[in-house]
Amino acid sequence: MNRAGSRPPSCVHKCGACVPCLAIQVPTITSQQFPNYEPEGWKCQCGSSVFNP
Repeated sequence: MNRAGSRPPSCVHKCGACVPCLAIQVPTITSQQFPNYEPEGWKCQCGSSVFNP
């Protein structure tokens, strides 16, 4: 089945030795051209640290 939108990234080995390393959604920076459009991206988080997937 096809779905619209994105899937969480695999965060395996993205947080170094910190566990658990979980995928989280974060807001992305947008232009003011579309004020009602609020895209989100994915990052990997472990504790209070955030890493790129």
